[in-house]
Amino acid sequence: MREDFPNVQNIHCIAHRLALVTSQAAEKIPYMLKFQEIISGLYYYFKHSTLHVAKLKEMEKVLHAPQLKMKEVHSVRWFSFYAALEALYRCWEPLAVMLEQQEEPKGKGILKNIASFKFLGVMSMLMDVIPVLTQLNLVFQKTDLDLAVVNPALEATKDQLRHLLTHDDSATQRRKVNTVKVDLVTNMLEQLEKRFPKEATDIVSAFSALALPHIPEELESYGNEKVEFLVETYGSFVSAQETRAEWLCLKRLVVTEKYPCGKIGRLYNIIADHHPSSFPNILKLAGIAMALPVHTADVERGFSAQNSLKTTLRNRLGAKRLNTLLTLRLEGPHWSAFPYGRAMELFRRVEQMHFFMN
Repeated sequence: MREDFPNVQNIHCIAHRLALVTSQAAEKIPYMLKFQEIISGLYYYFKHSTLHVAKLKEMEKVLHAPQLKMKEVHSVRWFSFYAALEALYRCWEPLAVMLEQQEEPKGKGILKNIASFKFLGVMSMLMDVIPVLTQLNLVFQKTDLDLAVVNPALEATKDQLRHLLTHDDSATQRRKVNTVKVDLVTNMLEQLEKRFPKEATDIVSAFSALALPHIPEELESYGNEKVEFLVETYGSFVSAQETRAEWLCLKRLVVTEKYPCGKIGRLYNIIADHHPSSFPNILKLAGIAMALPVHTADVERGFSAQNSLKTTLRNRLGAKRLNTLLTLRLEGPHWSAFPYGRAMELFRRVEQMHFFMN
């Protein structure tokens, strides 16, 4: 493909890379695998018995606890682990009481696992660690993700993990639990460096300069190296000399007019509206930045919407109707804003059904 399109960029979806960071960091720690098995076993314990579900719900009501269900953990979608972890963390007390009342060996075995000090300590520790990565994952999956926020969000996550690594919590976490925390966070930092190396984010880092996230005192030299990298990469689309001149002029214009910085889309919509003829080359680069596919989350959302619409019970749903429903699901307004009255009027005109007849 690069023989025909030399400027095409090969980018591994950043959301998928982040999922690999977490899963591979956990795989290196034996107890994390056991911890995941315990939660998976807990899910299937309730999935296969409506009686167990009813007993847990009743105990949650008695103890005025949140009405939560056990969540499934997917090995290939490790961020689903946080949903399962949070559900267990929030309803642990009614769950433990309910299991204690069970006579069956399986329930007693699960209680023994989830009531151990190591399990409770690791669960509490994970409630500090996993949300840090989950928040970054949500940033990476935004539909309107701006390239300018990718590297800052990544570095902020690393800083939070380092803080957790150095934070002394020995009063509540004993040696064995603390060892799991140190190993897990260390592995996560190593995987972040491995999955997001400098050379893999060069193009993203270079484009982030266009957002002018902060205006330094050295305005004349700010971002010049990154813009030069973009000129070399996309030299067939832009004029190198004109781009350099436009970049210097643009920085002064943004400072003088006090245009909002930090997001490529917001800044260059203003530039395109008010100064299109002054910055044609920079606007081309900004357009490429906004079109650059750094994640496949939108595609994944499309598959999820399709699976929720075309279910086993609706397997005869045709392609045309499915496409219409998908468009409404993905691009339409929220259901609360839907004009049901107007829709009924149109439906009555098209479908002359007998129950509409006077």
